[in-house]
Amino acid sequence: DDFPWMPKQRYKIMKKYMKQVGSLGHHMMKRTCTNQVNIDYSSEEDMIEKIRLMFNLESIATAMFANSPFDQGKISKYKSLRSHFWHHTDSNRTGLLPFIFEKGFSFENYTDYALSVPMYFINRNHKYIDMTSYTFKEYLEENSNNTDGAILLKDWEDHLTTLFPQVRLKQYLEIRSMDACSWDLICSQPAFWIGILYDDETIDKVKDIAERWTNEDRE
Repeated sequence: DDFPWMPKQRYKIMKKYMKQVGSLGHHMMKRTCTNQVNIDYSSEEDMIEKIRLMFNLESIATAMFANSPFDQGKISKYKSLRSHFWHHTDSNRTGLLPFIFEKGFSFENYTDYALSVPMYFINRNHKYIDMTSYTFKEYLEENSNNTDGAILLKDWEDHLTTLFPQVRLKQYLEIRSMDACSWDLICSQPAFWIGILYDDETIDKVKDIAERWTNEDRE
């Protein structure tokens, strides 16, 4: 409780909402740190192949780079306390996404998922408005007949930044399930992912290994 919150307007909304949907969201916000790796894709087909491989391997990468064993000055029972916090933050917008392994997965399926997640906010005149009682789909439906420009494309773009699955789809694939590490090791995490995802032979080998994994296996 002694840790301050970053002075961002949207964090006031998130702070209040997180207590309603999970037990450790405040700990995640204040006591964790990651290195974020962004992976590009060249087509929808390329995205599908890469996002599936990333979801298959993200828990292995989290284990390999686990770097948060301490809890208030003592060794905890977790190698990655950060990962534990994330499992108890908000199940609507975090974790694995089993539907990405279903036949026919596409950009549209991910869009449907994003539409069904409760919102955090919209921004009007540099002020954040609490929208946590709406999913984005409900927000669209309620404003569908409003002709004064009530809905902005920026609302959707902002909403996508408030989804936190283990791999996040944007104009690129974003993964930040791994703990931050020391400065001299920061490049090791992108190297791990690039070595797998940008080499056709390695991709084929990893696909062979993970081909029959179930959602339970990934968990």
